[in-house]
This record gives sequence, C-alpha cells and structure tokens, in this order.
Amino acid sequence: FTKLGAIIAVIGLVYLLTIGHRLVPIRQTITSLASLGGDRRHQEYVTEIEIRGGDLIGKRFGDTILAENEKLRILQIIRGEQIIWPPLDNQVLRQGDALVISGTIEDLMTLQESEGVVSLSEIVSEAQGTAAEKEAQLAELLVLPNSHYVGMTLGSAELRRRFGLHVLAIQRHGMHMRSKISEHPLRIGDVLLIQGTPEGLDRIRGEEGLVLMSGVDDVIVRKGKAPMAILILLAVIGMLATQILPMASIALCGAVAMIITGCITGVKAYEAVQWRVLVLIAGTLALGTAMVSSGTASWLAQIVVSLQQYLGAHGLVVVALISAALLTEMISNAAVAAVLVPVALKIATELEASPYPFVMAVAFGASLSFLTPIGYQTNTLVYGAGGYRFGDFARVGAPLVIVIWIVAGILIPILWPLYP
Repeated sequence: FTKLGAIIAVIGLVYLLTIGHRLVPIRQTITSLASLGGDRRHQEYVTEIEIRGGDLIGKRFGDTILAENEKLRILQIIRGEQIIWPPLDNQVLRQGDALVISGTIEDLMTLQESEGVVSLSEIVSEAQGTAAEKEAQLAELLVLPNSHYVGMTLGSAELRRRFGLHVLAIQRHGMHMRSKISEHPLRIGDVLLIQGTPEGLDRIRGEEGLVLMSGVDDVIVRKGKAPMAILILLAVIGMLATQILPMASIALCGAVAMIITGCITGVKAYEAVQWRVLVLIAGTLALGTAMVSSGTASWLAQIVVSLQQYLGAHGLVVVALISAALLTEMISNAAVAAVLVPVALKIATELEASPYPFVMAVAFGASLSFLTPIGYQTNTLVYGAGGYRFGDFARVGAPLVIVIWIVAGILIPILWPLYP
C-alpha cells in the first residue's frame, strides 16, 4: 500500500493546496460565536419562540417589534397543525403561536428575553418537567452519522436532564421545517447552539454520536496519558509493519493496553464501539460469502470479463476501481470491500491473471469517499463545522477523484502486474 498510497497522498495534498480550496466558496462558519469573538453579523441560527402573553397577542405581525427588527427573519408561524408562510404582515398573532425565526446569536438572545415569549430552551424544559435556568457559556454541538440521537426530538434527547445543557437554536443545511423545532427530529449534520456550565459541557464531550466543536476554553483536557497513548499507537503500527501477529490480535492488544494503562476507561471503550458499524460489516461479510457460494460473484465477474474485448485486462482494473469509488459514496468502505473483493477475485480467475491488481483497485477505490458529506465520518465533521453545502463536496471532490482514477488506473497494473 505504501508506494501508491504515498503518491496519492502527495497528489491530494498538492491539489487541495493549489486548486481544491479555490473551488469551494467561503462559507460562514459557526466557530466564532458569542464569547468566542469574531464577526457575528452574518452567522445565523434558527430558533423557535412561543407567544404566551404580552402586547404581541391580537396585533398584526407587521405592527409588532418583530417585524421592525430587520436583522431577524420570520420563516414561518406554526398555529396548531397549520403552517403559515410569508408574507406574514397581515397575520394577527394569537396566544400559543410558534414563530420559527432566523438571526444572529446576539439578536436571538435578545429576542428570547422579550416580554410575553417563551424561548426554545424553556419549551423543551417544560416538556421534560425541568427548570430552565440561565447559564453562562455557549458552545456548538454537532450530530454525527453514527449518533443514536438522529431521529430524536430535542425533548427526547434530554440534554437538560442529563447534562444540564439548554438548546437555544439549531443550524441545519437546507432548513425546511414542517413542525415546531422542539418537536422536529434531529438530523445528521445538525449543529445545536447550547448553553450550560463548563462542567456540563465537559461531561457531554465523551457522549457517543455528538461532537462538542467549540466554546469551552477552560475545560480541562487530560494530557497526562498522551505520551503513553502515543507509545501504544507506535507499538501497534510497528507490530503491524513486522506482521509478527495477525492484524486482529495486534489491534486487540493495543486496545487492552490503552485500558490497562488508564488512557481510557473500560466504560468509555465500550461506549466508543460502533455496534451498528460492526453489524453492517458482519452483514456485508456474510453477503460477500453468499455471493461466492450462490454463484452471484461468478455471474458478475463474467459480465465484467465480457468487456475485455473492448477494454482489455488493464481496462477491467479501472472498472473495478471506479465501481468501488462510486459505491463507497453510499455505504462504508469496509462494506464495499466485502462486496466487491469476491467479484474481483473471480474476474482474476476468469482472466487467469494475478488477483492483486483487481483487489488493490477495490481497496483504493473504496477509500475515495470525497463526493458527499456522508461518505465518511470526517466528511460529516467538516460539513457542519465549516458551514458547507452538500454540493461543495462534489465540487472539490470530483476533480480529485478523477485525477486519482487516472493515476491509480495507470500505476496499479505497474506496481502489481496482471501477468507476473
């Protein structure tokens, strides 16, 4: 892997430093908010307020202070089961109306203190039967693809009860709500603006499926075990390079060493296991075995081999590479390898060629998850933190994928000859 991997790494680095970063427009991020400083004027969140009393009841929306504030955008009014879309100037506000509002942190915080309105955090707290206390510190919380919070409402997530945190607003790509924010299921990539104590924010750092991205300058990070963790990592890499034990045994030894030395607790290690991913891998491995035993892999291989008269054996390596690269945008790279490796082996058998170029084509193709924010977890992390849109990944990733297709398609048969 090292030779081709190093070449692709250099190509990717040069591409991103020279061309790639120019293809993505500058997006407003969410890392410099409130106490973090920075320009807040163009950074928007969406929140919900509910009208409970005061001068707003019975007034036309156009005559209220909400309409006069040009920095706030009223996206919709939710009245029971009815959704009222702009223009809203002639709508008479009623008690119980929920207003979905977009604005900057500063404006939203001021709005939630207005007389006669109830903020999002208070709505959620009431649903949970907890008090909505005012806390001092703001931060952002990102929902990951593997999170069990996906599909939960803010109330059922119970962030207030478990961590003492209030959800003030939400930032979502392609915001299109058809229900109250407090009742709307969380999605992958949602960024929650939360408020709480440093202790509460510190506790949620280790929560599986959520990433605390910023906002806590004084939370103590455990650095004492960092040297030991690095040594264990280097030892694992060295053992993998020398192949003195099977890969699974080496990985298990490294994990056990982390727990024994106190780098991580047994509870945290257990919580870090992504059971859904393990089930997915187990299922796809079984699927790969079934494809071989049922003859499906042979059938697919024969279809691909029939293209040899048009593409040649070299061209079939490229077909395997491209197929894996496209499939990995929809399912995990491990699943792609489990499904396509049996087909690659059958293709090599049909051609009476070495299996290495076909298997390596699948392996490298399965790692090219650059086109969507859901192709890999790190994509989702920068998707939320960088304020990117879905299409931004294809814009910057497509040229890189094409370049790697060409480079890998040329070099794989050279580094692993078809007919040694």
